[in-house]
Amino acid sequence: MIWRTIFITFCVFIFCLEASANTLPLDEKKSKVTYTLTQFRFPFKRKALPTTGEISLSENSKELEGLKLKTKFISKNFLFKKFINFDLYPDFQFVSMLSKPIPIDGTKVIELSGNVLFHGVAKQVTIKLNNKSTDKKIIFVGYLNIEMSNFGLTPPRFIFFTVDDLIRNKVELFAERM
Repeated sequence: MIWRTIFITFCVFIFCLEASANTLPLDEKKSKVTYTLTQFRFPFKRKALPTTGEISLSENSKELEGLKLKTKFISKNFLFKKFINFDLYPDFQFVSMLSKPIPIDGTKVIELSGNVLFHGVAKQVTIKLNNKSTDKKIIFVGYLNIEMSNFGLTPPRFIFFTVDDLIRNKVELFAERM
Protein backbone atom coordinates (compact mmCIF):
# COMPACT_ATOMS: atom_id res chain seq x y z
CA MET A 1 0.00 0.00 0.00
CA ILE A 2 2.83 2.41 0.79
CA TRP A 3 4.32 1.79 -2.67
CA ARG A 4 1.04 2.76 -4.34
CA THR A 5 0.93 6.00 -2.37
CA ILE A 6 4.55 6.72 -3.31
CA PHE A 7 3.71 5.97 -6.96
CA ILE A 8 0.76 8.39 -6.97
CA THR A 9 2.87 11.08 -5.30
CA PHE A 10 5.60 10.52 -7.88
CA CYS A 11 3.05 10.75 -10.73
CA VAL A 12 1.69 14.03 -9.39
CA PHE A 13 5.26 15.35 -9.02
CA ILE A 14 6.17 14.38 -12.61
CA PHE A 15 2.87 15.78 -13.87
CA CYS A 16 3.71 19.12 -12.26
CA LEU A 17 7.24 19.09 -13.71
CA GLU A 18 6.08 18.22 -17.19
CA ALA A 19 3.06 20.51 -17.22
CA SER A 20 2.68 22.13 -20.57
CA ALA A 21 2.66 25.86 -21.14
CA ASN A 22 -1.12 25.69 -21.19
CA THR A 23 -2.36 24.34 -17.88
CA LEU A 24 -5.91 25.41 -17.14
CA PRO A 25 -7.37 25.37 -13.62
CA LEU A 26 -10.76 23.76 -13.24
CA ASP A 27 -13.61 26.19 -12.61
CA GLU A 28 -14.29 25.45 -8.94
CA LYS A 29 -17.83 26.83 -9.09
CA LYS A 30 -18.91 24.55 -11.96
CA SER A 31 -16.66 21.48 -11.60
CA LYS A 32 -17.97 18.78 -9.30
CA VAL A 33 -18.17 15.08 -8.63
CA THR A 34 -21.59 13.80 -7.63
CA TYR A 35 -21.49 10.45 -5.92
CA THR A 36 -24.45 8.08 -5.73
CA LEU A 37 -24.83 5.30 -3.19
CA THR A 38 -27.29 2.52 -3.87
CA GLN A 39 -29.10 -0.29 -2.10
CA PHE A 40 -29.93 -3.25 -4.34
CA ARG A 41 -28.90 -0.97 -7.26
CA PHE A 42 -31.54 1.63 -6.39
CA PRO A 43 -30.08 5.07 -5.68
CA PHE A 44 -30.75 6.54 -2.26
CA LYS A 45 -28.00 9.08 -1.68
CA ARG A 46 -26.59 11.69 -4.05
CA LYS A 47 -24.18 14.40 -3.03
CA ALA A 48 -22.22 16.92 -5.11
CA LEU A 49 -18.67 17.40 -3.88
CA PRO A 50 -16.40 20.37 -4.61
CA THR A 51 -13.65 19.54 -7.08
CA THR A 52 -10.39 21.29 -7.86
CA GLY A 53 -7.62 20.44 -10.30
CA GLU A 54 -6.24 21.25 -13.69
CA ILE A 55 -6.36 20.28 -17.33
CA SER A 56 -3.10 20.23 -19.23
CA LEU A 57 -3.29 21.08 -22.94
CA SER A 58 -0.71 21.17 -25.70
CA GLU A 59 0.85 24.46 -26.77
CA ASN A 60 -1.88 25.00 -29.39
CA SER A 61 -4.65 24.08 -26.88
CA LYS A 62 -6.05 21.46 -29.25
CA GLU A 63 -4.78 18.33 -27.49
CA LEU A 64 -5.28 17.00 -23.99
CA GLU A 65 -2.00 16.06 -22.28
CA GLY A 66 -3.17 15.39 -18.73
CA LEU A 67 -5.81 15.80 -16.10
CA LYS A 68 -5.73 15.90 -12.37
CA LEU A 69 -8.57 16.42 -9.97
CA LYS A 70 -9.10 16.39 -6.24
CA THR A 71 -12.53 16.00 -4.69
CA LYS A 72 -13.07 16.86 -1.04
CA PHE A 73 -15.53 15.05 1.19
CA ILE A 74 -17.81 17.58 2.88
CA SER A 75 -20.08 15.41 5.01
CA LYS A 76 -20.59 16.44 8.61
CA ASN A 77 -22.04 13.02 9.45
CA PHE A 78 -19.92 11.47 12.20
CA LEU A 79 -20.57 7.88 11.01
CA PHE A 80 -19.53 8.71 7.43
CA LYS A 81 -16.38 10.46 8.62
CA LYS A 82 -15.50 7.48 10.79
CA PHE A 83 -16.27 5.03 7.94
CA ILE A 84 -13.85 6.70 5.49
CA ASN A 85 -11.34 7.68 8.19
CA PHE A 86 -11.82 11.34 7.26
CA ASP A 87 -8.91 12.66 9.34
CA LEU A 88 -6.45 10.66 7.21
CA TYR A 89 -8.35 10.62 3.90
CA PRO A 90 -10.43 13.80 3.45
CA ASP A 91 -10.57 13.51 -0.35
CA PHE A 92 -10.08 11.32 -3.37
CA GLN A 93 -7.91 12.10 -6.37
CA PHE A 94 -7.61 11.16 -10.02
CA VAL A 95 -4.41 11.77 -12.01
CA SER A 96 -3.89 10.95 -15.68
CA MET A 97 -0.71 11.79 -17.58
CA LEU A 98 -0.93 10.91 -21.24
CA SER A 99 2.04 9.48 -23.11
CA LYS A 100 0.39 10.58 -26.35
CA PRO A 101 -1.83 13.70 -26.44
CA ILE A 102 -5.48 13.25 -27.37
CA PRO A 103 -7.06 15.73 -29.81
CA ILE A 104 -10.06 17.37 -28.18
CA ASP A 105 -11.44 19.41 -31.06
CA GLY A 106 -13.98 17.21 -32.84
CA THR A 107 -13.54 14.27 -30.44
CA LYS A 108 -16.82 13.24 -28.82
CA VAL A 109 -15.53 10.75 -26.22
CA ILE A 110 -12.16 10.84 -24.50
CA GLU A 111 -10.90 7.72 -22.77
CA LEU A 112 -8.32 8.30 -20.04
CA SER A 113 -6.36 5.85 -17.97
CA GLY A 114 -5.15 7.16 -14.67
CA ASN A 115 -4.81 6.51 -10.99
CA VAL A 116 -7.47 6.98 -8.35
CA LEU A 117 -6.29 7.52 -4.81
CA PHE A 118 -9.12 6.77 -2.38
CA HIS A 119 -8.89 5.81 1.27
CA GLY A 120 -5.10 5.57 0.98
CA VAL A 121 -5.23 3.01 -1.83
CA ALA A 122 -4.20 3.73 -5.42
CA LYS A 123 -5.80 1.87 -8.32
CA GLN A 124 -5.51 2.34 -12.04
CA VAL A 125 -8.84 3.00 -13.73
CA THR A 126 -10.13 4.02 -17.12
CA ILE A 127 -12.70 6.75 -17.44
CA LYS A 128 -14.70 7.77 -20.50
CA LEU A 129 -15.54 11.45 -20.66
CA ASN A 130 -18.03 13.00 -23.06
CA ASN A 131 -16.27 15.98 -24.60
CA LYS A 132 -18.60 18.97 -24.88
CA SER A 133 -15.81 21.50 -25.33
CA THR A 134 -16.09 24.67 -27.41
CA ASP A 135 -13.55 27.17 -28.69
CA LYS A 136 -13.62 29.00 -25.35
CA LYS A 137 -14.47 26.26 -22.83
CA ILE A 138 -13.29 22.78 -21.92
CA ILE A 139 -16.21 20.65 -20.72
CA PHE A 140 -15.83 16.96 -19.83
CA VAL A 141 -18.66 14.86 -18.35
CA GLY A 142 -18.48 11.17 -17.50
CA TYR A 143 -18.64 8.51 -14.81
CA LEU A 144 -15.96 7.09 -12.55
CA ASN A 145 -17.10 3.99 -10.70
CA ILE A 146 -15.41 2.92 -7.48
CA GLU A 147 -15.96 -0.36 -5.68
CA MET A 148 -15.39 0.19 -1.98
CA SER A 149 -13.96 -3.30 -1.51
CA ASN A 150 -11.14 -2.50 -3.98
CA PHE A 151 -10.06 0.33 -1.70
CA GLY A 152 -10.07 -1.53 1.61
CA LEU A 153 -13.60 -0.58 2.69
CA THR A 154 -16.48 -2.89 3.53
CA PRO A 155 -19.84 -1.43 2.48
CA PRO A 156 -21.82 -0.31 5.55
CA ARG A 157 -24.63 -2.49 6.85
CA PHE A 158 -27.33 -1.47 9.30
CA ILE A 159 -29.98 -3.95 10.51
CA PHE A 160 -32.12 -4.18 7.32
CA PHE A 161 -30.17 -1.65 5.30
CA THR A 162 -27.16 -2.53 3.15
CA VAL A 163 -25.16 -0.17 0.96
CA ASP A 164 -23.97 -1.66 -2.36
CA ASP A 165 -20.22 -1.94 -2.96
CA LEU A 166 -20.30 0.31 -6.02
CA ILE A 167 -20.08 4.09 -5.70
CA ARG A 168 -21.11 5.73 -8.97
CA ASN A 169 -19.46 9.12 -9.45
CA LYS A 170 -20.62 11.59 -12.07
CA VAL A 171 -17.67 13.78 -13.03
CA GLU A 172 -18.35 17.25 -14.45
CA LEU A 173 -15.25 19.30 -15.29
CA PHE A 174 -15.18 22.86 -16.63
CA ALA A 175 -12.28 25.13 -17.57
CA GLU A 176 -11.90 28.32 -19.62
CA ARG A 177 -9.47 28.26 -22.55
CA MET A 178 -7.00 31.09 -22.60
